[in-house]
Amino acid sequence: MSKTVGSSFLTSDDITLDSDQVLSLQREFYELAEQTDDNTLILYHMGQLAYWSGDYENVIGSLRAPLQNRQFPLASFLLGSAFWELNKNMDAKSSWRTADNIETFFLIQASQAEHERNYHVAEESFKKLLVISPGSPEARSGYLFVHSMNLLSNSSSDPSEIDEVVGQALSQNKESVSRQLRLGSALYQARKLKLAEKALHQAIRLEPRSHWSKYYLGLVYFVEKDYFRAEELLMETVEIAPDFARGHHWLARTMVNLEKNDLALLHYRLALSLLPDDNALVTEAESFFEKIKDTK
Repeated sequence: MSKTVGSSFLTSDDITLDSDQVLSLQREFYELAEQTDDNTLILYHMGQLAYWSGDYENVIGSLRAPLQNRQFPLASFLLGSAFWELNKNMDAKSSWRTADNIETFFLIQASQAEHERNYHVAEESFKKLLVISPGSPEARSGYLFVHSMNLLSNSSSDPSEIDEVVGQALSQNKESVSRQLRLGSALYQARKLKLAEKALHQAIRLEPRSHWSKYYLGLVYFVEKDYFRAEELLMETVEIAPDFARGHHWLARTMVNLEKNDLALLHYRLALSLLPDDNALVTEAESFFEKIKDTK
């Protein structure tokens, strides 16, 4: 591997290293170190190489000199990240705090991961932000939200921990409609219905025309067998979003339980017109059609 190839390889945004590549690059850098009196750049690249290959102890050794050179602004970030991987959080904090705009970087990283629903990555980024800025309300509220979402997606989570953390997340994110809605839908899926109800009411308060919030709150009431309130919420859902097939489907189910067969028939037909290839819906609707035909 030539010197040019090695240098460009280590500045790539998408790094995947196998053991042969690591050894080859290490040999190249050792050869370069013997040919120059100022090996700061070489040490910096060796630190990058060590980080990308998971050799975090060698990151620390390699980046000490580049850290003193302002030509290498990423040295502080890589060194802090290596300390973090070694569970040396205070050392990570000390290194990161010398990096330019590090709080902004972690906040953007966390926010992007949250937007993409990659909650494990978001939680890690918010944790790093809390190490750097422990008093940051933005970091605290974000961490509680994504930690709650991760707990709710894990069937082995401690129920009492879920209740405590989610309660804090709801309190710390009172003015975020997206977080209240996401928590509400996840709580519904986990059958934490009282907490789901609290989150979804807050989401509706913040955005009264949100059909998703009304839909999930309608499902909460349906599961609780409060069919009158489910009818109210699901009717509002399809009024706001008349092409929302699942809203019509669950409204039809609600009407069946309220013995309002004509309305159930109407909303099953509307749901089928929007989702004609949904085999489960087709089977369910046809079963209902046969049932009411026998009663006429």
